[in-house]
Amino acid sequence: MKLSMWMIVNRLYNFDLEIHIRDNAPINLRSARSVYATNCVHVYQSENDSVCRSGSDYIIIKDMNSREAVEIIQSVFDYYNDWDYAIRTAAQKMDFQKIIDKSWHIFHNPIVLLNANWNVLAISNRYGEDELDAEWKHLCHYGSSSLDVYTYLKNDPLNNYDTTGAQYYRMNNPCMSNCISSLIIYDGTVCGRINILEKDRELNRGDLQIVNHLIDALSLPMGITSLQKNRNFFSVYHNLLSGQTIDEEKLLQQMEYMGWEDETDAFHIFVLSPSLTVESPDTALLLNNQIARIMPQCGFDTIDNNVVIIISDKDLNPTVIDILRKLNKKTDFLIGKSLKFYNIRQCRFFYNQARFAIRCARSSGIEMSCDILDFYDYAIEFIIRNNSTKEMITACHPDIIKLWKLDMEHQSERLKTFRVYLNNERSLISSAQELYIHRNTLVYRINRILEILTWDLNDVYTRDYMKLSIRILDIYGEDAASSLTIK
Repeated sequence: MKLSMWMIVNRLYNFDLEIHIRDNAPINLRSARSVYATNCVHVYQSENDSVCRSGSDYIIIKDMNSREAVEIIQSVFDYYNDWDYAIRTAAQKMDFQKIIDKSWHIFHNPIVLLNANWNVLAISNRYGEDELDAEWKHLCHYGSSSLDVYTYLKNDPLNNYDTTGAQYYRMNNPCMSNCISSLIIYDGTVCGRINILEKDRELNRGDLQIVNHLIDALSLPMGITSLQKNRNFFSVYHNLLSGQTIDEEKLLQQMEYMGWEDETDAFHIFVLSPSLTVESPDTALLLNNQIARIMPQCGFDTIDNNVVIIISDKDLNPTVIDILRKLNKKTDFLIGKSLKFYNIRQCRFFYNQARFAIRCARSSGIEMSCDILDFYDYAIEFIIRNNSTKEMITACHPDIIKLWKLDMEHQSERLKTFRVYLNNERSLISSAQELYIHRNTLVYRINRILEILTWDLNDVYTRDYMKLSIRILDIYGEDAASSLTIK
């Protein structure tokens, strides 16, 4: 392993040194010699001190004879060679924690290795979560980087966040330590990031050079790890949301793991969509990581630069809504919510509903909102604009679908009765006349129907939505029977 003068300095931190090294001192040194040799450190005596020289760069070690200095400098070369062998051996085994543990002795500072989704692969275990800054605590507690540090690194005008190569970041923020950070790229694809935080020793040019060496050792194993993950990246959720073929066995296994009942549970989909000023998909990944740790009872995915949350109706409570609203106050995201649905295999239709609510809000000039944008409020517009039969059917009013389902199961005529009731502006006399039944019979039937309904019929929008939904089911009844499997 070739060294630079800066790398040598970093191993001599316990000695009294006088340093005269250029910032761009090259990595070209092979060993230490007592006589001049090409690409070697020349060590010689100067009065009571030893001088270690490479061209115009030199280090003065105070009060040391040159013979001892040669042995010490050569031991530095040996140490780095042993370290290089150890990390490359660990890399072959994809033992990322061992790489980080071995590298602490090089940097003497906290180190964290992240994968492409900003999740922690390995982290220096010598430091407790309260020993550094707020970001370190977040890394230790949640196992992923925070959105705050990502935004800071991304927007640093002095560095190019999106390129590989170690860069020093002066954070100017009490919640974040100065650090050296770099992407890790394999075969043109980002597969991770490494951060060295400045705590116990001031970071310098030698650390930048060592980080670049470390990236070279990490890129292949992390690339392989990333490819293996990508083979499974199109998870059950991702396939469901994007309308791809799913493995039914894997779906049932995932539902069992989540504690979801395929026959009885209802679901909602929330979509967190970044503002138009947030372009990087990393933002969605970070937010996804953060929410996944706060709300483990949910299913998560990032798709189309959106964070998608699938949550069982039994787990949807005011606490969950409050968490989403609080998170949204800190981010440039809008939150859309779908209608309730029962067949998780149809979740892509309800994903589209939540996205539509967000699009409507944006078209109305809403760029940021702490309120949940409920698709219910935009359903009529969605149905009118849509030319997909399945999209229209799944967007029908939940109460109407409930009545339709009961009619299918029991060969009843609840929906017909309710349609006449709504079309006659809820007049019992007119409705009874049209149905050719006694008023008291109608009153009984309507009361039974009202016991089933959830929404308030006094709301004009709700009544219009219901009438449109009934019309959709009347027109596409056969399609509804085949595509709606409401439990």
